[in-house]
Amino acid sequence: MITIYKASAGSGKTFTLAREYIKLILGRKGEDGRYRLRRPGSQPLHSSVLAITFTNKATEEMKGRIIHELAVIAGAEKGWTQRSPYEKDLCKTFGCTPEQLAEVAGEALKELLYDFNRFNVSTIDSFFQMVLRSFAHEAEVSGSYEVELDDQSVISMSIDNLLQDLNHVRQTPESRRLVEWLTHFMTKLIEDGKGFNIFNRSSQVHEDLIKFIADISDDTYRDNEKRILAYLSDPTKFDDFRKAIEGRTKAICDNIAAACSTAIVTMKRFDQKDGKCTGIVSKVVADAIYNWGATGYYNTQDLSATLRKAIGDIDNAYVSAGKKSPRRQELDPVLYDALNAIGQGFEDINMLRLIASNIYQLGLLARVTDYLNRYRLENSTILLSDTNALLAKVIGGEDSPFLYEKVGVRFNHYLIDEFQDTSWSQWQNLSPLIAESLSEDHDNLVIGDEKQCIYRFRGSDPSLLHNLHHNQPEGSSEVRGESIDENTNWRSSGPVIRFNNTLFSALASSQGFGDIYSGVAQQISPKHLDDPGYVRLRVFESERGDTEADELALQELTVNLRRQLESGYRPGDIAILVRTWKEGESVIAHLEKVKADDGSFPQFNIVSDRSLLISRSAAVMLIVSRLRYLSSIEFTPRHHKKSRREIARVLNDFEDIFARSGSASDALLEAISRMEARNGTDGIQPSQPSGTPDEAIAGLDLVSLVETIISTVVPTANRESEGVFITAFQDMVSDFVAKGKADIRSFLQWWDERGQNMSVAGADDPTALNILTIHKSKGLEFHCVHVPFAGFIPNSRAVDRAWFELPEIEGIPLDIMPPMMPLNITRAMTLTPLCEQYVELQRQKQLDFINLLYVALTRAVDELIVGVKVIRSKNSKGDTLPSLAEVITDSIAACTPQYCASLEAAHGITSGKDSPYAPLSLDAEGVLELGAPTQRREEESERRSAIDPVEGERISGYQTGATTSPWTRTRISDEHPGRMAVARERGIILHDLMARIALWNGEVERYNQYAQFDMAAASEEWRELSAGEIAELRAIVERRVNDPQVAGWFNGFRRLLLEREVMTDSGDIKRFDRVVWTADGEIHLIDYKSGSQPVNRYRKQIRGYLAFFKSIGYLGVRAFLYYLDSGKIIEIES
Repeated sequence: MITIYKASAGSGKTFTLAREYIKLILGRKGEDGRYRLRRPGSQPLHSSVLAITFTNKATEEMKGRIIHELAVIAGAEKGWTQRSPYEKDLCKTFGCTPEQLAEVAGEALKELLYDFNRFNVSTIDSFFQMVLRSFAHEAEVSGSYEVELDDQSVISMSIDNLLQDLNHVRQTPESRRLVEWLTHFMTKLIEDGKGFNIFNRSSQVHEDLIKFIADISDDTYRDNEKRILAYLSDPTKFDDFRKAIEGRTKAICDNIAAACSTAIVTMKRFDQKDGKCTGIVSKVVADAIYNWGATGYYNTQDLSATLRKAIGDIDNAYVSAGKKSPRRQELDPVLYDALNAIGQGFEDINMLRLIASNIYQLGLLARVTDYLNRYRLENSTILLSDTNALLAKVIGGEDSPFLYEKVGVRFNHYLIDEFQDTSWSQWQNLSPLIAESLSEDHDNLVIGDEKQCIYRFRGSDPSLLHNLHHNQPEGSSEVRGESIDENTNWRSSGPVIRFNNTLFSALASSQGFGDIYSGVAQQISPKHLDDPGYVRLRVFESERGDTEADELALQELTVNLRRQLESGYRPGDIAILVRTWKEGESVIAHLEKVKADDGSFPQFNIVSDRSLLISRSAAVMLIVSRLRYLSSIEFTPRHHKKSRREIARVLNDFEDIFARSGSASDALLEAISRMEARNGTDGIQPSQPSGTPDEAIAGLDLVSLVETIISTVVPTANRESEGVFITAFQDMVSDFVAKGKADIRSFLQWWDERGQNMSVAGADDPTALNILTIHKSKGLEFHCVHVPFAGFIPNSRAVDRAWFELPEIEGIPLDIMPPMMPLNITRAMTLTPLCEQYVELQRQKQLDFINLLYVALTRAVDELIVGVKVIRSKNSKGDTLPSLAEVITDSIAACTPQYCASLEAAHGITSGKDSPYAPLSLDAEGVLELGAPTQRREEESERRSAIDPVEGERISGYQTGATTSPWTRTRISDEHPGRMAVARERGIILHDLMARIALWNGEVERYNQYAQFDMAAASEEWRELSAGEIAELRAIVERRVNDPQVAGWFNGFRRLLLEREVMTDSGDIKRFDRVVWTADGEIHLIDYKSGSQPVNRYRKQIRGYLAFFKSIGYLGVRAFLYYLDSGKIIEIES
């Protein structure tokens, strides 16, 4: 049997899950279907039960609840006098006495604690990874693979590598095709007036490409990946498709432009003033013909009603007086042709433009996929999103007994939490295991709530929960929690429950979601029936783009927040919920201003997701700035230009001063002052804040280096106050180094891309307001909840995408059309054959907003304060669905006493104080109130279980044993800054300069050669050297080319090859510095070397060159190493 429990907000799903788990490990199911208490001393049952949650926090919460309740039942929870709420129900289920239940519960508790590794409560991802590792060979992955959690960062890296290789790897037919494709793409962007440099990592087009690939890499793509990539593997076919789309679009536009131009010529004949036959032809029609006639396309969301009438009946193209005009005899045919061309072409062009908007990006998918696969292979890594597809190969092809044998554990029972957040691919992998359990008559539990499905953007599919019981064998499933009798809210006060019951009943019904919200009504729990509660909702009307309503909403928040704090609520009892962090930041800025401006306002701190970011710590940012400084080695002798190192030094000074003073403005002024003081010297000295002998940190690994920076640079006060952040940062460094990368620059790149977005886990702080997103609030509760911006206005710049199977398109051969195409979900789809799919996607989006609103409004225990901004604008024309703010206000208007009576009658409820419904209405000020403002009640002190800490302690300051300064061994000498790093750059520059010299004619050519030398030395592709080093390089080059021993290499030769690459028969690439056909008939190969490396190091390389020339028929070839610093010449014999 599989029990499907639809648990609304506050109904105690964790309670239900824990009770079911305890039942399964304390009892056995008999052949008659009844459970009986297992015998003392019998085999443990916990290893056969798997409970699946969706977050690590939920996993820990459930484990703690199970252990605590077992301990209470067994009488092992010290100081706990209350009986377990499960005891009575379990005794009834097992038909046993409390004493018998306690004995078995004690045994089960010991078994769990002694065999904790098989206490199988885990997230769905952890369970899938366990299975996948057991089948690594079958899934064709490395048994020691790493899991990459951030798909988008890997996609970004793969795209960067793809574009980089186009510049550095030998050209092939495939790469030439890719260059041509990118050229077309960038040309199209230029024509559209958009940014076009896809090679610039900071450009919008580059970011859009990364997001595009990430967006379309969903379950739909993975289900169809083979046929999509098979199609894209034929670049000619897809290029033909692109050309056909562009050609068809141009043909339609040309046809419209020609028809409109003919009509315009005729209208101008009859109207010399403005050419629009004013007084005869409708202005709307005339304007449309002129607009469309310019290019054959006019960018409009839809054709106006007047224009559509004219297209349907030519009489409607004229004003009243014009309908009887004798000029209609000539105007009718041309207007009819123009309007008919617009009407017929409009829908076709919209469809073609939808396809064209993503066609170039899709053309890159196959190549990006190749680079993603290369990343997986080279790094023994899988993406987290790969898991379900890999498991499908394993689970889909194996029977469950063999799977359990490989995994090493067999599960008879599955308890799945938050099922509404399960994706289709996850369920495809779980369902065979559950089917196996059901076939052996084992019991399973699924808990979820379609109303709380807010992760559709991650692939969750609420229809799975909605239809689950329909897809089970008859008699093998039961659904609970749908009726109000089985649905009690144990969290909220009466007014909050009544408000939500009534509002969402009306709201869901009006939007066609009555089936999903059929179980929204909840009973008020006995403990809250007489408790006071308060709901206040205020509507703010606004014009589009006006911020006054936002300011009023924040003022409303402030007034109610002050009242709550003055009524005894602690800041930690209050939560402010927002949809986006842009809203959250506006709330924080407003509250910080309130604290600064009003000294009488009750004191509070603020805790938010952002405040827990490791990168928000001044101490951590000081450490990072020092690492940047240490990794920056570029210098410049020009005082008007700042090197990267000097810029890093300024930033480092700022972070240093800011960490000590806490004032950003003061820190910036002092950092600039220090920079100006340094400019008074030679402009290139990196003044060090501390120093010991230069050998202090030579050879230190990254972890030790960071530890040294902490001990010598981070102020003691910051080490004390920010110890938790510093510890978390050092843990991150250790984890990074453990993955095989230990250099500063790699770490800083990782930090910029991902590390700075990581946060520490914060404990509850009663002195701090909780500001968090609605998604983060799911599963939480607070005494007072504020939702200041409940209108949920979508981001107009955000682009949603989905895969579509394209309809037949006139003029496009079927054999070149892709099997599926990712399209931007825009209003333009309403004018295409995809209209029905678009409307359904918009309907799902509206449901997501309603679900998000439901989650937000059901977090409150005592008070719920809501602000709704309604935008009254004429710009909403064409919207397929009303805004959520309008839906809320319209639904409130529908919640009349008569409506509440109908809801009560439908559930067989008698009106009265126990009714779960209440009439709702807005007053003249746009305010709704239910109940009355509350005061914090003195509550019974919370009892803690044995596994809970008795009291929390603040983490002590960061303790470090390092004593050396990180600066001493990185001190750069005044005479030769950055010697170790610059040495290699110097050799590269010297080599490159020699490669630029083809012919040397002594004094005659000296000016031209030096001009070329200066141009090269000033190039941005080389690191800048001091004036003295540049003069030194000039002297070396002149000595080498004027050496009499090599005169024949630079003058009087018959033929020359410079820096030439050749490919051998085996496909190897060889690159020669200089090949000279001398005047006396010999061929000399010259390979430049800087420094004084031993000759033996290069013998194999040079002999390979000689062998190559011999293999292609050249005899008498000699090879030389030319050491540029010393002038030494060594011949290498074959």
